[in-house]
Amino acid sequence: MRKGRRPSPGWHRPDGGRLHEGDSLCPRDGHSNSEIGTGMFISSHAVAYHLRKVFCKLGIHNRAQLVRARAKQADTAEFS
Repeated sequence: MRKGRRPSPGWHRPDGGRLHEGDSLCPRDGHSNSEIGTGMFISSHAVAYHLRKVFCKLGIHNRAQLVRARAKQADTAEFS
């Protein structure tokens, strides 16, 4: 990597490994923004920003609604 360029976020962990789905902590599992940020190597403010964007896209307003939406999605996938 050239000096002065930042790596693409979300692709590589600082220890050189790759990030995979499921590696990070999820808000639906009761983890705080700080815990999620630490696990993903981003700030808690970045986590809050992205959660707001996800909530808006899903038409929900809080983590409890996120849990219900995920459960509903899992139930729908189970019967498909």
